[in-house]
Amino acid sequence: MVLEQPTLAKRRKSLATLPSELGHAYARMVDRIKNSRSLCDLGMRVLMWLHLATRPLRLKEIQHALAVERGNMALDEEAIPTQKRLLDCCIGLVLVDEETSTVRFVHYTLEEYFQKHSSTIFPHGYSTAAETCLTYLNLGEPSIECTSYVGMERQLAKFPFFEYASCNWGHYTAQCRSDVVEALAGLAMKVLLLSTGRIDSRKKKKKLSTGRKSKRYLPHFALQVLFIRTQELRPWWVGVRANTFGASLQLWGIHAAAYFGLEAYLPALRIDQGWVVPDTAGRSPLSLAALAGHVHVVSMLVAREDVDADSKDQLGRTPLSHAASSGHEAVVRLLLEREDVDADSKDQLGRTPLFHAASSGHEAVVRLLLGRENVDADSKDQFGYTPLSRAALLGHKAVVQLFLEREDVGADSKANDGCTPLSRAASSGYEAVVRLLLEREDVDPNSKNQYGCTPLSRAALSGHEAVVRLLLEREDVDADSEDYDGCTPLSRAALSGHEAVVRLLLEREGVGANSKNQYSCTPLLRAALSGHEAVVRLLLEREDVDADSEDQYGCTPLSRAASSGHEAVVRLLLEREDVDADAKDQSGCSPLSRAASSGHATVVQLLLAREDVDADSKDNGGRTPLSRAALSGHEAVVRLLLAREDVDADSKDNGGRTPLSHAALSGHEAVVRLLLERVGV
Repeated sequence: MVLEQPTLAKRRKSLATLPSELGHAYARMVDRIKNSRSLCDLGMRVLMWLHLATRPLRLKEIQHALAVERGNMALDEEAIPTQKRLLDCCIGLVLVDEETSTVRFVHYTLEEYFQKHSSTIFPHGYSTAAETCLTYLNLGEPSIECTSYVGMERQLAKFPFFEYASCNWGHYTAQCRSDVVEALAGLAMKVLLLSTGRIDSRKKKKKLSTGRKSKRYLPHFALQVLFIRTQELRPWWVGVRANTFGASLQLWGIHAAAYFGLEAYLPALRIDQGWVVPDTAGRSPLSLAALAGHVHVVSMLVAREDVDADSKDQLGRTPLSHAASSGHEAVVRLLLEREDVDADSKDQLGRTPLFHAASSGHEAVVRLLLGRENVDADSKDQFGYTPLSRAALLGHKAVVQLFLEREDVGADSKANDGCTPLSRAASSGYEAVVRLLLEREDVDPNSKNQYGCTPLSRAALSGHEAVVRLLLEREDVDADSEDYDGCTPLSRAALSGHEAVVRLLLEREGVGANSKNQYSCTPLLRAALSGHEAVVRLLLEREDVDADSEDQYGCTPLSRAASSGHEAVVRLLLEREDVDADAKDQSGCSPLSRAASSGHATVVQLLLAREDVDADSKDNGGRTPLSRAALSGHEAVVRLLLAREDVDADSKDNGGRTPLSHAALSGHEAVVRLLLERVGV
């Protein structure tokens, strides 16, 4: 039986007319799939995969997963369902997202329904998913060793489900009953136990220290994929990725079992690989178990005398650091009970477990660590950040509160760049954290970083209106302070186009609306340069703003706006009587010259409509707007200028070159043709 595939419009209409109790409607549809001989097997497996997926599954991934047959170590290409077949079996409950090529439920409420009834609808879901993943990983061909990143990607493209299976089989297995875990051991050990590989005489290969000297032992390809996919976003991975990796990228079975929390598999893997062998990142099995928060595995490992509970990886991080960074309170508590664990150890960047916990906002872990006498609550990393600084930067209010309750924490400490916790929070726009810090008497609301920026400057630059408002409520905040470039908070807000912030600052007494930085740029000029029409309008409403001020190069706001092609701003400025539409800068360029040179035809048209604009003015090099447009090949602008009777199409600059020669030398054929028609050649 072939069912008509519902369109997206039909699905939406159907959802809109469903009874108020969606659960009953979904139950009937699921029962319909279950009771259909042609739909049941495939349809229920599709729903199961979408429900249990740890991330959105691509169409090819789920198609390959559905083609896996229990006990069959060869993939039957004919068993891969087509997209139409896959969707038909789900009677409209599933669709394929055209933009991402992922398969998903037609409505989020369907996933909510499955979450409530998962154990009854999919009683063997996790075991089925785990067995499917492991079977796929043990297919013959994709298990072949890859010796390069490109080779790995090629293999993964050929076997689309391999990456997902590599990264998730352990998660599914860990959810199964102990008897199922034991039953899956045969498949799992084929992935986790060592295998031998060919020795490449061209390269020196590392050997695992297991006493075997005559053979080279390699991790399963699935473990290499797991390692790469969990590491490639880390900074240290960038250099590794470009190199041939082969056996040098090692995540052994004991690491994977610890990472997934598969305690039952560890004893056999210990005999095969040892407890303390590091992976390529230098992490021990204990570190990976701590990172993932598997307290039972951690407990088992730290109980052994031959396991270093405080071992460091290549980044200098200990198991405690990993657990603290991930917020696993139970694991942190377990490790802190050990006398041989340094609760305040520093990694290569000088960051402690407390620092990592504070950065990630794990309040309970921070509280645990702060309760230790041997933990420095105010330690700095190599960049001068304290745990409080990081928590403030990332907006972790509860963690910030914990630190501010401590007498041994500097609430106004400066990092190497001169930024305080207040400055960090203001720059990031965390109003609640800023409010907490401003309540402290020992916090300077006007502290400057190495560039002379205050918290107000940084908040204004980023457009955080609520934070700016908080700071401006303080009488002791200098609302017009200048940084080392002479820029005020108003100037920074104007440059970034933050209208609401500009409005707040203009309402504050003592703020110079026409202040100039070291380049003689006013807030108006910076807003005009960036094309922020609303801000320009606000500033032009002020009587104390010079609408025609010049920067150090003699450029006015109009000149800068024209050069950048900001038509709306040019129009605003031209409405002002106090703006010289034909003002020349130090190089002799008028706004028209700059607009022509940049090819902004609409702005050129606006300026040519003015009687006070000289359409044929020359700059210091003798070039006219036409010469500049011809040199740059701006055909539309050249056409506009040639339509003017007061434009000399054959004028010569100081070097004796005409617009035609400029266009010819630059190879602008269309412009050459226009000019030849005008000069009559």
